[in-house]
Amino acid sequence: MDSVKEVFSFSREFPFIVAHGYGSNDPVPMLHWHDCLELNLVKGGSGVNVIGSDSYSLVQGEIYVINNNERHYAFRNSYLDLLVIIFDPVLVWQCGAFDYEYLRPFFERKISFCNRIQPDNVFAREIGALMEEIEKEDREKSPGYRLVIKALLMKVLALLYRHFKLEGQIEDEVQEKLREFNRIKDAVSYIDLNFMHDINLDEVAQMSFMTRTYFSTFFKKVMKVNLTEYVLSLRINYAARLLKQTSMSVTEICDRCGFSSLSYFNRTFKKATTLSPSEYRKSTGL
Repeated sequence: MDSVKEVFSFSREFPFIVAHGYGSNDPVPMLHWHDCLELNLVKGGSGVNVIGSDSYSLVQGEIYVINNNERHYAFRNSYLDLLVIIFDPVLVWQCGAFDYEYLRPFFERKISFCNRIQPDNVFAREIGALMEEIEKEDREKSPGYRLVIKALLMKVLALLYRHFKLEGQIEDEVQEKLREFNRIKDAVSYIDLNFMHDINLDEVAQMSFMTRTYFSTFFKKVMKVNLTEYVLSLRINYAARLLKQTSMSVTEICDRCGFSSLSYFNRTFKKATTLSPSEYRKSTGL
């Protein structure tokens, strides 16, 4: 069956969408996929949810969990109403291992993993109620609604983790990954607090009781990026926050974030965001 990539236009500062989906009755279904993560709540009607090689008969109250690699398609009978939440993982995960726990049901799955949580499950009822509350916040847009939406989403993800953990559907090998992270936890915490200053490789390696060479290799294995890339990502994220939230000049932000020169700051920021610092600030309305 053919598939097509779906692209969403997220808000830059809040990559999140909540909407209703009504399925399709196309006799030749087209599976789609996207770079973001997706949750479905069956609000009413009936049909079939095709996710990868599995097909599920849609029943009111069900929850579906769909990751960024899974081809999927919702087929309706006479009527179908899905409450759909779509978000970029960056909304939740800021490189730390603890944040990653929220996303494990999307990425760390056993072969027996089931995308569906049935409506008689206590977690389905609680998660469904939270998703409806998220929709209400997004619709009413009261002051601070994005703060509330993110808080509610984090609870949804925590409950998903609890459900799939209790069901034994999350890979046990992650425990080894967490043990590995604990070996460099002090060094990572130090880097997170001091990234705007020069980071001495020997110093952070000593915090983990490793040689500099072994620390560099081990750090990349655990964090999926090397030390330089990790520090740079922290500086870019901090710079973006300062550009959005303060009136500091670009030069001041460059210095505050620890970049060695303005030209280097401009170049690396644009490479990471596709916009120069000045263009990025203009895009936020400041």
